[in-house]
Amino acid sequence: MGADEQQLLDNFFAGIARDSITAFIRAVVEQPQLMEGLQGIDLVADDVAAFAQTKGFAFSANDLEAFLEDRMKKELGAAELDLRRAFQDRSDRGKIPAPVSMNKTAAIKEHALDFTSESDKNLSLDRAEILKGGVAIIRQAPAIARLTSVLREILEEHFKPHNPLVAHEKLSAAPYKACVDAAYEALLAEKRIPPILTAFMEEIGVPPNQTVFEWPGFRLTFPHGSQPQGYYRTTCSGSLPPHRDTWYGSPRQQINLWGPIYPLETNETLRVLSAYYYRSIKNSSRGYDVWRNAVGLNLSPMLREHVDASNPIAPPLAMGDVMAFAAHHLHHSALNQRKTTRVTFEFRLLCKEDKGANYVPPNIDYFGFGEIYKGWFQSDGEKVFHKP
Repeated sequence: MGADEQQLLDNFFAGIARDSITAFIRAVVEQPQLMEGLQGIDLVADDVAAFAQTKGFAFSANDLEAFLEDRMKKELGAAELDLRRAFQDRSDRGKIPAPVSMNKTAAIKEHALDFTSESDKNLSLDRAEILKGGVAIIRQAPAIARLTSVLREILEEHFKPHNPLVAHEKLSAAPYKACVDAAYEALLAEKRIPPILTAFMEEIGVPPNQTVFEWPGFRLTFPHGSQPQGYYRTTCSGSLPPHRDTWYGSPRQQINLWGPIYPLETNETLRVLSAYYYRSIKNSSRGYDVWRNAVGLNLSPMLREHVDASNPIAPPLAMGDVMAFAAHHLHHSALNQRKTTRVTFEFRLLCKEDKGANYVPPNIDYFGFGEIYKGWFQSDGEKVFHKP
């Protein structure tokens, strides 16, 4: 066989592998049982390819590696590829410390910042306390009331004539997804968001000129047992099992904000499992790559051991309240036991002053590659990259 014939044959088989990988990616999104099966493996190419082969998808680990590398070159911008190279360089030089195993009990504090209290005149979020594991309930901050109003307005506009709380009963899957996509597109274009979040940072004493934020997203969680289970932004997503956001590459100094867009029942607040803040937990982050994940299988590392979820921090939240906690916290969703959709919002903050501070938790159980540098905005609404 000549060189040209061999090249044609190689291209033929490479094309078959690409088609099989694409079909597998689609199947993972559409078939929850496949995602559940992936929970038992690490996210390295060898393990993913071997699992896929047991399900009838014919591609090798090398095929998957080549597919993801090609996609990154095509789909990631130059700035993000530069960040990936910078992270790789730091990793090669030993500048990215390996996870440190830890099994420590911490005294976790829960406190409130109440904007309705006459005694609280100079409210300020203690970021150091949050990043040591504390949980803050911010009650009735004026900017959060404005944010939830904007989010309700967008959802109601794009689901009309249906109420977003019951639209899952009125619409079939495709029309519902179209409403979700349109609402999220409108949210991304909403010019009121940056000034609202800047005002919120000012209200809680977080310096806007030193802080970047993640654009808020809505989470629509359908009643337990529904298929699909719901949506986060535009991705199918239901009640989340226990996880740390840092397993997905979130920076350890990240602060999460979570609250209701429509009223919650008292048992519906996100659950924070504070006992595990300084305890290493088995998970499937080995082999996870932030950048490959963004263009490939979109697989999230998962918990791989039993945890005690019986004593969470999950205070009742009224409309206009928001809960602040560290991305490092192990946390999970409450099951939606009612008949209507649970509608909540979330966003995240990164303050430059916190990076590398001694109160930021160490990496105790993230074995993946990379941090999430994109998706951040400064107070004027301009996109920025969080530097490695």
